[in-house]
Amino acid sequence: DASSTYEEEEEEEDDDDDEEFTVGEEEGDVGGAWGGMEDRGRGRRVGGGGSEEARRLTVRIALSSNCTSGRNPTYCSGGDGGVGNDDDDGSEYESLLRAHSDVYPGPETSVGYDFFSLPGKETEDEDEDDEEEEEGGAPPPGAARVKFDWDARSMSLEDGGSEIEEDDDDDDEEEVQDGGNHLLMFALPHHMDAFADSPSYGGVPDSDSNGDSPPSYAVIPADDDDDDNDHGAPRHFCHFCQPTLTGPACPFFGSTWSYVEPLPTLRFTASRPPVPEMIPTLIDALAKDIDYDIPAHYRRGAGDTYFSGKLLARLGRVLMIGEELRGLRRWWWEEEEEEDDGGGDGGEIGEHSAARDGAESPFLRRERSAAGRHRPDEDENADFPSLPLEYDLSSATSPPSDVDALANLVPSSRAAAADSSDLPPSSSFVSALERLRSGVEVWLDGSAETPFVYDAAWGGLVSCGCLFEGDTGKCRDNVNKDGQMHCPAFDDPGLNFGNGHYNDHHFHYGYHVLAAAVVARFDPEWGRRNFENVLLLVRDIATPFESTGGEGSGGGGGDHSFPPFRHKDFYAGHSWASGIDPSPPYLNGRNQESSSEAIAAYEAVGLYGDAMVRAFTASSVDDDNDGDASLIARAAHVRDAGRLLAATELRSSDRYWHVRLQGEEEDAGGDDDAGTKNGESPSSLLPVPVPPASLYPEEYDERVIGVMWNTMAQFQTWFGNDPFLAYGIQLLPLTAISEERDDLKWTKSMYPAFASSCEESAVCTEQGWSILQLAVLATVGRRSDASERALSVPPESFESAGGNGHSLTNLLWYIATRPNVDDPLPLNAERVGFGHAPGADAETDGVVPGSAKNAEEEAKAPIDEGGDNNDGDENGGVNVDVDDGDCPPCLEEICRGGSDGLGHCPVKAAPYVCTDGPSRGGCSGAPWTVSVEGDEGGPCRGCCKLGPECGDGR
Repeated sequence: DASSTYEEEEEEEDDDDDEEFTVGEEEGDVGGAWGGMEDRGRGRRVGGGGSEEARRLTVRIALSSNCTSGRNPTYCSGGDGGVGNDDDDGSEYESLLRAHSDVYPGPETSVGYDFFSLPGKETEDEDEDDEEEEEGGAPPPGAARVKFDWDARSMSLEDGGSEIEEDDDDDDEEEVQDGGNHLLMFALPHHMDAFADSPSYGGVPDSDSNGDSPPSYAVIPADDDDDDNDHGAPRHFCHFCQPTLTGPACPFFGSTWSYVEPLPTLRFTASRPPVPEMIPTLIDALAKDIDYDIPAHYRRGAGDTYFSGKLLARLGRVLMIGEELRGLRRWWWEEEEEEDDGGGDGGEIGEHSAARDGAESPFLRRERSAAGRHRPDEDENADFPSLPLEYDLSSATSPPSDVDALANLVPSSRAAAADSSDLPPSSSFVSALERLRSGVEVWLDGSAETPFVYDAAWGGLVSCGCLFEGDTGKCRDNVNKDGQMHCPAFDDPGLNFGNGHYNDHHFHYGYHVLAAAVVARFDPEWGRRNFENVLLLVRDIATPFESTGGEGSGGGGGDHSFPPFRHKDFYAGHSWASGIDPSPPYLNGRNQESSSEAIAAYEAVGLYGDAMVRAFTASSVDDDNDGDASLIARAAHVRDAGRLLAATELRSSDRYWHVRLQGEEEDAGGDDDAGTKNGESPSSLLPVPVPPASLYPEEYDERVIGVMWNTMAQFQTWFGNDPFLAYGIQLLPLTAISEERDDLKWTKSMYPAFASSCEESAVCTEQGWSILQLAVLATVGRRSDASERALSVPPESFESAGGNGHSLTNLLWYIATRPNVDDPLPLNAERVGFGHAPGADAETDGVVPGSAKNAEEEAKAPIDEGGDNNDGDENGGVNVDVDDGDCPPCLEEICRGGSDGLGHCPVKAAPYVCTDGPSRGGCSGAPWTVSVEGDEGGPCRGCCKLGPECGDGR
């Protein structure tokens, strides 16, 4: 669907001579050329004396059929994407399009949101208000109401383009409505999932109505003639759904859409503590990982912003896991002392017993206490802050069967932590925190050798770029011959993964923000002092500071330095990683590879906002300072905006990146018992058409999408074709939100193929991708097998491209905190699927029998929106059929980091460098597809391979 607006000049007689003018030059200027453009959008030219009238011409164009060549089975065989399209010849559908062609989305189209507590949660939240007030401020909201306002306009009304008010009694409006000319727009599968889910969360007052309107969650009026339903929400035509790249799109009409999005609870801990039997092994790993030292060049802020962020986040995760173990041990000794003093059972277990007796929220919380018995090996001279322990079953997607499971697990885990004699002393934690603090600061305070700069043209924070010299470990001097600062990232779209051209900012900065959140939790004063600096990273990828007008929307005058939610496409439901397109642009549009890193980025934003709410609340309480109220409100909005972004990314990633094959009838849109699924909606609503679990053609038989484009879905990555890469890139990093990201049924379905691919290649373990496989092995119910194999992962795997954001501590923690599975995935009894160890037999009998793919099936052809017209290799970046000879060894100049930074690629993980073409400077784990002479469509027209002589660890 496309709407375009043109201006048709109206000839007028004028006695004066014609005058030349410059847009925005004369009266009416509202900001130079930009102001002139805005005024032209309102249909009047801005300029000198004549002030010519203009008349707007609006054209709305709709594609009535995707079948253009007659050969694509998805679009040309009556396919409806699984949602009841019974319009055989398309005539009814075309009539529908014509009937609604008069109304179009206007220039003020917007998406807004407001936050609220879910019905039934108010009492629980009120009970926790007192203890929350001192530690973390007011309880966070449980859900957001997302509203699309399409600014519906009619072409037929007088003065063309007037806004339609659906409840207006104006005769012209009635004439339009009687003709059926409401705005017609298409809802995608995740929209329909959300529409169907929304009534399950109860009535939600409209934020613009002071609670007096009907519940805004009701998205579908009962029928076209229902005059009593005044929700202003879209009606749908489910039998006109059309197949698209990402499943059926169904026509809805209405000037606004709204739905409820429940918000995830964000914490650094999982919903349960590590199982007791793994705690000694976890502590052994922690004793080594707590001493992890960030590489020297990253400590100076020299190098890329992606891997530097991953390594900072790695140390931050180790600190948080260590503090959780300290908290469990502290809890044990404090309770023992309370029992010695006649203090009863320690309070929290009593709380939990109450939960078993009928309290609504299975919530465990242990505040820090000055009291407590320390173990003899504790370093009393080191001062390291203690954080509260929090476990919350309500946020888990696969919790134990009941609250008793957690109540019984916690004492055992506490005892295991207390019995360990090897937990690192506080001095080790103090040292680790100092290393993390300085590692985060160098990127924020302007002292980095690779500085951040603000780009006023696009409103963004970009890395200046580093031409890294491997022999010196430094960036080449960025000062040009005139003594001016020169940023190589602006010239080289491949440098630092394209950061200077706005590629992957949320991937990069999410890791940095997570590390800052950890520091702020342990050092609130540091957090308060560096709030605005860290906020620059947040604002670049997710600034929420633009008022949507509703309660809880943040208010204020908006953020004039950064665009709101830079990467987020609220209509598509997910983010796009690509920034400013290369030249020539990719023919398949924008793309995003790692849906999981997008989720983790927004998780980090939410965790940082939460950390700062706590920091400012503590300052306000300690200093009796009401002046922090506005800062608390800002931090709370960052927290909740991060949660909303994470929630929408979770929904769409599960829908579009996590593939369910045809024949799997499980509803991918939410809980199986949701009241509005499968047509079982409340009597006041029409059943929302819920698309099937399988969205893709049966020819696509993989369980994951590697790279999602506007018009293409690929089973490969930017850095290689091995199946384990496509799976692994959708699973990192391993953090608390991963449990909500990875549905149990999906992980069970994808594990055999993932494990088979990993078994067949030693690279899977060498580059750290087997770390993700072991995490999934634990998720599908094989915790013991996963923990045993985790101890066999070579240390080098945690230093490579796939594993360097992780540590053995983080892997063991993740395995140890997976919920019990009633029916674990059955595996071969002799061997369990795990990453191929160097020198080991590459058999695949560790996975479900018969699940291994043949080698020739590993690289699947991409799904192409055009179907017949593209060969799939044109924009893919790599091709399994290319010989290594097409990428000869790189010249010494490139190897040493010269030649405009072409040598920055990691030698072990992605040694193939694109040396010419739109992807010049790009890194790949497999040889690039080198375009034939005269082929301007390919992304790479020359490549070379970095050899071992170029240095290790890059």
